[in-house]
Amino acid sequence: MRSTRSSPQNISHTAKSKSLTYPEYYQLANELNNFSGKRDYLEWENDTDEWFYDKHIPREKRLSYALRKLTGDAYKW
Repeated sequence: MRSTRSSPQNISHTAKSKSLTYPEYYQLANELNNFSGKRDYLEWENDTDEWFYDKHIPREKRLSYALRKLTGDAYKW
């Protein structure tokens, strides 16, 4: 039997985000807590994930924000 459905449309389900200027990026990144390896990593990771969600940080930008907050032994590792 032949389907009467029309072809699916290409619909983007990703949220549009504006590009941040360097001062905006720097200010937002300063809101994140540093991680030096001396406290519970999972707590820091959960706090960071919540912050990313609340600030609508796109997935492709999250690594650069997180890496900026590593210090001490956590950065060396």
